[in-house]
Amino acid sequence: MGNEAPQSRTTLQDWEAWLAPQVQAVELLGEVPISADECQQLGKVIDTRLWAGFKHAWAERDYRTIVKVAQRLPEAVLQEDPGLLMYYDNALMQAEQEPVQKSFALRVPNLGG
Repeated sequence: MGNEAPQSRTTLQDWEAWLAPQVQAVELLGEVPISADECQQLGKVIDTRLWAGFKHAWAERDYRTIVKVAQRLPEAVLQEDPGLLMYYDNALMQAEQEPVQKSFALRVPNLGG
């Protein structure tokens, strides 16, 4: 693929495949050559992945996953996207209302003589 990013790159896997050799260059050169347009496109791909992941987790009622992922994001990401912030805020409220599942051992009495 070379050092030039193809214009058709639209998925995170495509970016990872293109960036893999660039990451090796970081170790050697200390920087990754990426243009502002490529950076913006990568941001859009990541944003799309976040939206899809949050939507799926919400549909599965997996509120704690949304909260965990959102808490690992830079605050600016949530503040700049009202939709992601909405998912996070609502998931936070739902997660607080969910009972915490505790594991326990069931003891069965020995009925055999």
